[in-house]
Amino acid sequence: MPRGTEIPAIRLADIRCAIDYISSHPQVDENRIGAVGICAGGGYAICAAQSDHRIRAVAGVSPVDIGGLTRRDIPFEERMKLLDEIGRQRTREFKGEPVRYGTFAPESPETITDATPTLYREAYDYYRTPRGGHPNSTNRFPFTNMASWMAFHAFTHIDTISPRPLLLIAGSKADTIEFSEKAFCKAQDPKELFRIPHATHVDLYDKPEYVTPAVARLAAFFRDALGKSA
Repeated sequence: MPRGTEIPAIRLADIRCAIDYISSHPQVDENRIGAVGICAGGGYAICAAQSDHRIRAVAGVSPVDIGGLTRRDIPFEERMKLLDEIGRQRTREFKGEPVRYGTFAPESPETITDATPTLYREAYDYYRTPRGGHPNSTNRFPFTNMASWMAFHAFTHIDTISPRPLLLIAGSKADTIEFSEKAFCKAQDPKELFRIPHATHVDLYDKPEYVTPAVARLAAFFRDALGKSA
């Protein structure tokens, strides 16, 4: 509690706890565990692999560093003002005031303007419509969570994943491809940046013409990386 919490440290802990659980399962070879994540999940999976060597191979599809995205999309001065307000809001909530929430994606077409980045336009079209929306997905997060995003760096130690293999899959037209490109440059071999021609960030979520080649590359990657016990 509160519901909707989005804190990177908790996401990373969840991944490690999932590995704890599946490692003890009789049908799982603990030496053949891989991780794959999409969007922010890609950033979290790659970050977890840097310090959890039970992950023998890791891949990100449209991977995003949520900290880097926050720093990219919110100017420095505005972030500093947000941190001031987050501090005040934490104090209010500790004193018993209601939790303040923010939204990940625009709530309606009316809230989308010419200044809205492509990523968030796509997020509305996917998460806030029947295309990918769900009644239990409220599009809300506690406002104070943003402080943890601003200090998060998903790819700081990405070079330490080597010699375990890393796969990055990104759409050539994605406005988040910079995260894959920066991660690829910093990572050590074996590594691969697999670009899907003409695809945007969200195209890789559910459009068959883009998802099909991405899944085929993922299947081959994990088959090669985990086909034999370490």
